Amino acid sequence: MEPTSKNALRYIKNAGEGATEKGFLDDWEPVGVMLWMVIYSRGWVRVFDGKIQLTEAGESELGYPDPV
Repeated sequence: MEPTSKNALRYIKNAGEGATEKGFLDDWEPVGVMLWMVIYSRGWVRVFDGKIQLTEAGESELGYPDPV
């Protein structure tokens, strides 16, 4: 995974329940739209009730949950 995508996933993880698509796009300007297309198309994130959530695949890309 490229570092920018990983940083974007960390941004969403660290925002908890507060990350929105508009906020993401604004905060990641000028590459926000392109970055969103990458992380969304790879199935690393989903939008539920207007909030961005990491999927299992997204969590896995960040190394969560920790292997047992």
